[in-house]
Amino acid sequence: MYATALLSLVLLQLIGCERIFTHGIIPIKASNALTSLSTILSCLSLMEIAMNGNGLPQRFHKWRAFAMSRHLLYMAIAMFCINCLFGCARQTDSAAERVIFVAKNNIGEKKLYIMNLDGRGPNELHWGGFEQISKLPAWSTDGKRAVAYLDRNDASGLYISDDETKVPRLVLSDEDLPRGITLNGSSYPILSPDGSALAFLGFGDSGAEVFIANIAGTSVTQLTRNEFSEEHLSWSPDGKRLVFASALKDMGGYLMNDIFVIGADGSGIVQLTNNASANLDPSWSPDGKRIVFTRDRDIYVLELDTMNETRLTDDGLDMRPVWSPAGDRIAFISLRDSECDGITIADGVQFCTTAIYFMDADGSNSVLWLKDNKQIVDIAWLPLAGSVDQP
Repeated sequence: MYATALLSLVLLQLIGCERIFTHGIIPIKASNALTSLSTILSCLSLMEIAMNGNGLPQRFHKWRAFAMSRHLLYMAIAMFCINCLFGCARQTDSAAERVIFVAKNNIGEKKLYIMNLDGRGPNELHWGGFEQISKLPAWSTDGKRAVAYLDRNDASGLYISDDETKVPRLVLSDEDLPRGITLNGSSYPILSPDGSALAFLGFGDSGAEVFIANIAGTSVTQLTRNEFSEEHLSWSPDGKRLVFASALKDMGGYLMNDIFVIGADGSGIVQLTNNASANLDPSWSPDGKRIVFTRDRDIYVLELDTMNETRLTDDGLDMRPVWSPAGDRIAFISLRDSECDGITIADGVQFCTTAIYFMDADGSNSVLWLKDNKQIVDIAWLPLAGSVDQP
């Protein structure tokens, strides 16, 4: 009986919210139930020991009357109820963490979805008038504002919406940009960490260039000027720099991308990668020390202090890695479980499903999180703060 009680308590500690459900191996609700059952098993085992008196020192026998009463059973039942309501999920932020993504069905329709890490969802996200968009909105770090490109007949451009009014406000349109520069659904606007500025891509004859503007849209500065296109912007946590991918090489007729960093004032551009590969999807870590990116659809992490690269995946099927708010995990889109139905969508490309995976920041504990009948095309981890609708 001692062994049974000890085993139960060990199980309680293992399930007790350290590694198992935080990586999606079992849902939080199931973890809570197992934790509660372990608690009850421990209590009942100790009750049996006390009632039988087996192996108990003489000085403990005076507590047998209490153990044989119903009080201990009531306590076990109470612990079960408390664990079910407030269990070990409270020891992590998993229940509060959310991922949003844009998914496309087999007729080309794109919708915005939200899903909690504890398994609730996915549900369509209705927030701030940003439901009908082809690219993800970018939220501020406090979760209270978001920016996105909206294609409207009367006024297309970059719009900001907040969690109070939930009414999109036009910040920038083509008329606010230098002559020959336009905005579109691939402008990827992102808010600076302090919410005072936004970076975006403007499109001209030579492709996409990086721009920065104040939040009012009254001041616009062009940061890059070259003959190829930039893409996939990400702010440094201190708001002083931007990382992006740029197609600067022509490898036998194919444009290959490298990763660059530039100051928010346009100074100090630095090339981080230099190889004959497609280096894409850079994302700056919350601690500012690392950048995750893809190379030929494998995921890498670059340590900025040492410039050492670590390959995290090696199946050639992964894309769009994004950091969790704490920087301890990475979510990404994968073709590992792709299914193609032979139907072509509106742009003439065969429709194939994609899935969302999670893994630790070092590439371990890779877990399939969501596999649906949709083609997930973009993904982001929401800030823990803010009032984005819960599923």
